[in-house]
Amino acid sequence: MGTATLAGYAAKSLFDSKVSEAEGEDSGNNIDVEIDFAGELKDGEMKELKVGPKDEDKVLISRYQGKLYAVGNYCSHFGAPLSTGLMFDDKVLCPWHAAAFSVKTGAIENAPGIDSLPKFDIIEKDGKQFVTVPLVLPRKYT
Repeated sequence: MGTATLAGYAAKSLFDSKVSEAEGEDSGNNIDVEIDFAGELKDGEMKELKVGPKDEDKVLISRYQGKLYAVGNYCSHFGAPLSTGLMFDDKVLCPWHAAAFSVKTGAIENAPGIDSLPKFDIIEKDGKQFVTVPLVLPRKYT
């Protein structure tokens, strides 16, 4: 096995260990991914979370006024990773052109963003925090 193959296998194993099947009727369409850094995220901070096997399968997790929120990680203007932007109050500012989005709802707050971000539910199971995402993430820019 080559080095790239071993690295890919290790990454997939790490990802698989963080994923739990979603419960309920639509369990075939969604997965719950543990937010393993939830307890470390301070108010006003945000961080990306890998939720799928592809490099671009990431959501933005933020803490605002003590509550965790999850939205898409990529700006709807040119696809910049929002995790490298700035969080101001309940808004994330895109690092490339300063488009702004609500971290609570994903709503577009300032141009040049084209559309709102997808919003994802966060649930608690056995004292751990999980984000519920579809098996195929909605995205316009990858």
